[in-house]
Amino acid sequence: MEKQLVEFIDSIKSNKQIGSFDEAATKQAIVLRLLFLQGWDIFNVDEVNPNLANETQHADYALSIKNTPKVFIKVVKPKESLDKYQEKVFEYASQKGVEFAILTNGGNWWFYLSKNKGSALQNRFVVLDILKQKSNEIAEEVTGFLKRDEISKGAAIKRATDIIKSRLQQAAQRAIPDAWFKILSEPHDVLIKLIAETAEKISGVPPEKDAIVEFLNERLKQPPQTEAPAPHPEEKAAPKKEKVTPPPEKATPKTYVDKVVVTSFALKGKIYKVKSWEEVLVKLCEVLKTEYHQDIDSLQWHSVGKKYYFNRDEHELRVPAGIPGTEMFVETYLEPDDVVKVALSVLSELGFAASDLKIS
Repeated sequence: MEKQLVEFIDSIKSNKQIGSFDEAATKQAIVLRLLFLQGWDIFNVDEVNPNLANETQHADYALSIKNTPKVFIKVVKPKESLDKYQEKVFEYASQKGVEFAILTNGGNWWFYLSKNKGSALQNRFVVLDILKQKSNEIAEEVTGFLKRDEISKGAAIKRATDIIKSRLQQAAQRAIPDAWFKILSEPHDVLIKLIAETAEKISGVPPEKDAIVEFLNERLKQPPQTEAPAPHPEEKAAPKKEKVTPPPEKATPKTYVDKVVVTSFALKGKIYKVKSWEEVLVKLCEVLKTEYHQDIDSLQWHSVGKKYYFNRDEHELRVPAGIPGTEMFVETYLEPDDVVKVALSVLSELGFAASDLKIS
């Protein structure tokens, strides 16, 4: 069956008529054939149910195991952008308690773990492009997440959950230095209490809170101390010179490091609503394109801190999102501060002032 799957993917790559397909042709020639090769009984409506399309515009097929829906699939025309559909598809599948949501135009396949909370972008765990990726790579991913047996025994959802969990853990690990800085610069009551209790056990007297805070602040400013090597017994120790420590540079805390939720941003006073940090750059670039007629495609070569966050090839980015009206994709797997940094850099590149942007 795997050989047949690879051959089928190769046939899609070489079929020049696919670009002219409508939704019905895409479903028949690509989606149903692919489901059949993954072990689904496409002739059994209890397993592959197309009647969902009559009830909602957010999904075309429901894949069920023992009458329990496991996967919702939304199909659009080839070459049509998937971005404008993903939130509705994800939300609909999430409301219905379905494990997976899949959005496809035949060539592109986006997979979502819809049982999770959060936005669609936060829970998109696989992005496939049949026309650009190697056929064996596509076959491996499709088999792992769409094969009937993998979904039936729970292996697919475990694998998807592990991918999302790993991504979140990487983000959490990157936040550890910022968390440490925040704890020392703005000592938490728990840390202060711990130091006070330990100091009292040693001295018998509890220190005052202000003394602990002052100590922590001083420790944060001081560079790490290293012990000087002991002088040779026959050498006369040189007189100690008073160590002059230059004034420490003032640390600038990151403005958005603890801002988990973002609701909107304003550009030149006009407010635009967003649901997550992942949407900020996408929406900002869309506004710059449609309302200010900026050349967003030129950002392909725009770097921020020697890193590139825009690309015409989505596979060059970790978690890409398409920018409506352009051929560009933008990286969305970013911390809030990085989102703001990239946004301000883009605005500067296009001639806007930093004060033109306000984040809520």
